[in-house]
Amino acid sequence: MKPNCFRYCLPSLILLSCSTSSIVAQTVLDDGTTYVISTPQNGRFEVRDSLAPLPTTLRVVSGGVINNVGGSSFSDGSLAVFDTSIAEIDGGTVLAPGGNFADAIQAFDSSTVNINGGTVTAGGVFADAIQAFGSSTINVFNGQITGGDADVNDAVAINAFDDVTINIFGGFIRGGDGFSSEAVIVRDQVVVSMFGGVVSGGDTSLSGAGGQAAGFIIREDAIFNLRGGQILDGISFDGGPGIGLQLIRGVRNPSQRPTANLCGT
Repeated sequence: MKPNCFRYCLPSLILLSCSTSSIVAQTVLDDGTTYVISTPQNGRFEVRDSLAPLPTTLRVVSGGVINNVGGSSFSDGSLAVFDTSIAEIDGGTVLAPGGNFADAIQAFDSSTVNINGGTVTAGGVFADAIQAFGSSTINVFNGQITGGDADVNDAVAINAFDDVTINIFGGFIRGGDGFSSEAVIVRDQVVVSMFGGVVSGGDTSLSGAGGQAAGFIIREDAIFNLRGGQILDGISFDGGPGIGLQLIRGVRNPSQRPTANLCGT
């Protein structure tokens, strides 16, 4: 076990209410129970279920904050969810640490992230608000997810790869005010479905960097289903309108073409 790494294995719902120290620590929750964070926490949280038959659940409620202050690499993201575990943001806040590549939330394997309210905010270069891999599922019901403001290769609100499923039922997802300022980028076999809520590109004109703001960028073999909600253009680097929805085929393999089913009401 790494230094400053704490594993909680208690048999009931636990309220994590005390702040961790200023040293970057790692807390591993891996026992199939439910944890609730209601006060600010400094450090990385990992949610797993490798030791239990049931998924471990972490809820971040009003007053709760997760921020791995000092994190500066991909493995330093503030909240990482593995296996079939569940993370629920129920009015709380998850912040990217601020260092490059260190995301606010990282979803792996067959995990589930539910945004029911509260805020999730990106950080530095390539440090997304939510980055998802594998067969994970991201459900957005309410709250706000915001991209970063870096001048070069800024972080986006939601960035997904592989076979991820994204369902947007409500809430507000916005790109940051840095370079490009995309709100949602998906690629590979990702399926993203929008039923409600608002997705908007950011404002690249504020950073002084070149780039374009986009609500959605659907790449390669990804699938986008529009069933409702609102997609807003951002503001591009020249002050003009950005792009609401952009489809980009594969660069190395041009036969990889995204699909958009636009049946919004």
